[in-house]
Amino acid sequence: MDNKLGFKPIPAAIAVGLALLIWFVIPVPEGVTPQAWHLLAMFVGVIAAIIGKAMPIGALSMVAIMLVAVTGVTAEKPADAIKDALSSFASPLIWLIGVSIMISRGILKTGLGARIGYLFISLFGKKPWASVTAWPCRSCCSPPLRRATPHAAAASSTP
Repeated sequence: MDNKLGFKPIPAAIAVGLALLIWFVIPVPEGVTPQAWHLLAMFVGVIAAIIGKAMPIGALSMVAIMLVAVTGVTAEKPADAIKDALSSFASPLIWLIGVSIMISRGILKTGLGARIGYLFISLFGKKPWASVTAWPCRSCCSPPLRRATPHAAAASSTP
């Protein structure tokens, strides 16, 4: 069934309802500022929308940035709120993660990872001892071809 809305209405309604429930119904705990509580409400709503796949994750992230800027939960002045909402784009770590995800998707889509794996099998797979000794070589050569995450690195070094 083709959805002409651009989002899934039921998961979106649940996410918005959850965010509004936290924002307006649940009282702000003692020791927490109202702005921090409202930011938590938006965060929970966005996470619920991501889990429910209400929209593609890129669109949801843009909506989240826009909500932080429009509601002004991080600053009193609108210019400061916009600056806070866009500040994460100045971090090179965010760009490193984004580019590594794009490269890994490209490698998966083109099948480069499988071709490199087949190359190692053809070179070292003729004898059992050769495939065992090739494992460290594969582990040293292939990390640049995967996303730079600790769990991926741990998974690549264990059989």
